[in-house]
Amino acid sequence: MNDSLETVSPPYVLYSPAQVALGSFIGGPMSACWLMGENYKVLGNTQAMRSTTVWGVVATSVALGMALFMAETLPPGVLPIGYTCGLYFTAKQLQETTVQNHLAAGGALGSWWRVVAVGVVGMAVILGIAMALALLAPA
Repeated sequence: MNDSLETVSPPYVLYSPAQVALGSFIGGPMSACWLMGENYKVLGNTQAMRSTTVWGVVATSVALGMALFMAETLPPGVLPIGYTCGLYFTAKQLQETTVQNHLAAGGALGSWWRVVAVGVVGMAVILGIAMALALLAPA
């Protein structure tokens, strides 16, 4: 009989603040909020998941509006750097301790490739919306 205790790693993955920031930089606030929402979902906090999704839609709408209406006045890169930093620090504040505890318990981080894929999908959605708005806008 074995007297040692076996540790069981958590059966789910979480996304780190750095992964949230990369998702945000590639695909905007919605991508970052989707990753944070996934963390809440696997932890069983569906209310926080829903709230995060709503905030992601709102933040993406604001960022898209700023990009469309302030394109000439904003220096290049300011908007994505701004929301990426903001979402990194938000994820750090809200989820870093949980992610660190998860890793200490033997849990794993989500795939960086998946983070990139989520970002690319987010970018495609934003570009699609921007193109649709440009086509619908009066000349």
